[in-house]
Amino acid sequence: MFQVADCFSKHKGRFHVLAAVTFGLMASLVTQTQAATILTPTKDNYLSRCTSSGSETNYGGDVKLRVRSGDGNWSSAEPKSMRSILHFDLSGIDQPVLEAKLGLYYYKKWVGGQDPVGRTYQVRRLLNDWVEGTGTKPGVPGTTVGSSWENRSNDGTTAEKWTTYYNVHIDDHATLPDGYEDPPGYTPADNLGGGDFPYRDYNGTDHWGGDEVWATADVPDSFGWMEWDVTGLVQKWQSGEEDNYGLVVLDAEELWHPVSVYDPLYGEDPHGWGAWFYSKDYEGKYEHLRPYLEVTSVPEPSTVVLLVMAFLAFLCVFRYARRWKR
Repeated sequence: MFQVADCFSKHKGRFHVLAAVTFGLMASLVTQTQAATILTPTKDNYLSRCTSSGSETNYGGDVKLRVRSGDGNWSSAEPKSMRSILHFDLSGIDQPVLEAKLGLYYYKKWVGGQDPVGRTYQVRRLLNDWVEGTGTKPGVPGTTVGSSWENRSNDGTTAEKWTTYYNVHIDDHATLPDGYEDPPGYTPADNLGGGDFPYRDYNGTDHWGGDEVWATADVPDSFGWMEWDVTGLVQKWQSGEEDNYGLVVLDAEELWHPVSVYDPLYGEDPHGWGAWFYSKDYEGKYEHLRPYLEVTSVPEPSTVVLLVMAFLAFLCVFRYARRWKR
């Protein structure tokens, strides 16, 4: 004991340095274990139901994403719903996922509609692969190549259709809610598209596995980030339990029916609600406001071992220091 005390007395400056270095190493490792990986989309797009601009129009190169419900002209039965689809590559996430958050920056409301504040936007899991496309990118003329409301892919010659018949207020499998009637000229095919994902119709019938809503978020009363906790979905993707084809963001009370004239459930001329978000293709001073997926995962085993070793080393130094004081 005297030898240790003498040693510490002679070299206490070095022990203090060692303690400081050890503590710093521990703090650094703790910080690293808590750090999240920020992923940007590998592809994103928004799907527009507007028949006037073309429900086969691709917006894969647009600088914005859109979520919209309602509006249209009753006489022409033109709904104008919009949904946003995104895909993130998880191949670089090797350790189990603890938390995952999707972030979209809300920067503008639809000028032609009502304020979307308070509207609930859902995240659902896509069931099929899709092609982003480059439509509406600056310098690129309008195109139908890529994904759109009707198609999940289109090479200009052959199109692969989305197969989901889904809308909250109308479904070809369902009984219409009280107060609704089919719009003029309506056929079940009018409701086809907008992404493939599990859902439950008004008859309580499940399609493709049931009514999966992985996360929800309400549109805030001012512009800024909206976040969805998609931990459960990302864990399913990472484990291989579900294929990662991406996700769709849509209004939880999306109106298929055109409502510019009158909607029996919402009253006269609600004219719809819509929110705009920056896409991955935005360039300029707001590039930092592009979509992201923040993934926090379990630390690497080697990191844990180093952390434990550093902690034990610090305990040894602390123990010798106490003995020296005695």
